[in-house]
Amino acid sequence: MSSKKVPTLIWEGDAAYENLDMDAEGDRNRLTIDRAGFIFEHTLETF
Repeated sequence: MSSKKVPTLIWEGDAAYENLDMDAEGDRNRLTIDRAGFIFEHTLETF
């Protein structure tokens, strides 16, 4: 997801967790919510 302003929950381990830079390179551990639904990004583990 890009830096559009949409509600996003970020957990520890996400590249944006410390500085809230939503476009930061690195791992993802977040839930992004918009009108179309939600996107769960989690690159820390394989499910």
